[in-house]
Amino acid sequence: MHNRRVISSFLRPNLSGSGFCSIWITTAKRCKNINGSGYFKDGTALPSRRSFITSLLGKVPPYNTNNSQHKEKRTKIVHYSPDTVFDVVADVGNYQNFLPYIINSKVLTPKKRIREGVMGFDAQVEVGCSILSDRFRSKVELHDHKQQHSNGTSQIVAQCTESSVVDKMHTVWTFIPKGDNVTEVVFEVQIDIYDPIKYSTLSSVFSYMAQTQMDAFIVEVENRLQKK
Repeated sequence: MHNRRVISSFLRPNLSGSGFCSIWITTAKRCKNINGSGYFKDGTALPSRRSFITSLLGKVPPYNTNNSQHKEKRTKIVHYSPDTVFDVVADVGNYQNFLPYIINSKVLTPKKRIREGVMGFDAQVEVGCSILSDRFRSKVELHDHKQQHSNGTSQIVAQCTESSVVDKMHTVWTFIPKGDNVTEVVFEVQIDIYDPIKYSTLSSVFSYMAQTQMDAFIVEVENRLQKK
């Protein structure tokens, strides 16, 4: 739907390395010595076309579909109330103003009640960096700790519904009270990328972004409190 795609110079297959080209060059040199009898002049049997192609394919490692899922989890103890941190993470429309690599963010639908204790809305976040450019549309749910959990734990859950890069993405923020103005913040994300080239390229990018965004949220909490 969108024209944005992963851009990376190293996504092109390397045909100049020691795998494909060494086989081809070695065979080409020896083919000059073929005597027409089905054997090289040194007595070695000439490989069949099928066995030659099979040997090339054997150089390519198989893609394991079980490795298409990438998970990240970050935990941090902060000296702020759960409500304070919750409000910053829930402020999706302002992500573009304080989160790294987020070049645009907006809330697409009015906030509405989904069920008791849960409010929801649709949002879109656009990511832009050297090897990742995409718009992620998600359904966001705000789980009110006052009605959901007796221990005061609250959550923000986002399910990606539209992306040209990932096939599935499920994000959960959990805010656990640990005392007066002390909160354990848990950030978890599960990403499914079925394309093996995209997966191998982007898994490390998402790992880096998970840590930088956790830090950026905490900095934004501090900045907002200082302005009050």
